[in-house]
Amino acid sequence: MNRTPWLLLVAGALLVLALSVREGLEPGSVPPDEAGEAPTELGFPDLVMRSAEITQFRPDGSLHYRLRASEITHYPEAAHTLLAEPVLTLYDPGQPPWRVSARQGRVIGTTRLLEAPAPTLAAGEVREETVVLEEEVRVQRPRPSGEGVELATSRLTLYPGREYAVTNRPVMIRTLEGRTTAARLEADLAQGRFVLASSASERVRSTLLPGTIR
Repeated sequence: MNRTPWLLLVAGALLVLALSVREGLEPGSVPPDEAGEAPTELGFPDLVMRSAEITQFRPDGSLHYRLRASEITHYPEAAHTLLAEPVLTLYDPGQPPWRVSARQGRVIGTTRLLEAPAPTLAAGEVREETVVLEEEVRVQRPRPSGEGVELATSRLTLYPGREYAVTNRPVMIRTLEGRTTAARLEADLAQGRFVLASSASERVRSTLLPGTIR
């Protein structure tokens, strides 16, 4: 018995059924099983990590920094990496670590956080990692003796490779002795050195707690 007509009939029925199902979709829509990550102004992500942790080591094998985030989304076309609730810990040998946190952030440019080895540009130049943190930004270095420091601002640009941070937003620094406010700041976290600056409307002001001046 020739089975070819039966096979053609079955194939035709399946084709009609598929077309009938698709007719129920709006023009230009994508079936649920074909839908992927929705595009944004940054393009399509190629990597999404949830409850993520990324660790970076120095050339000598010592721990340099560790990044934790509730979500990390990498957009290769725009060279951006979005961070949700990031917590970045910078480690210095023999010193307490710096802890940097925010509500959100992004890594601008190609980054070693997600790519290894570090990308090379022109004439051996390596692009520096830049992390922009926003909303409830906190920089803390606690000490067992209580003589720690905490910095608070609304936006901070951090260069983790050299442990350097800058902001043009109002900033407050709290220590055991009191607090200091300023219009902007540059911070060398590796050396523990802060440079505070004023603006036309806001001066650098320090408030010392009683009993802290000797």
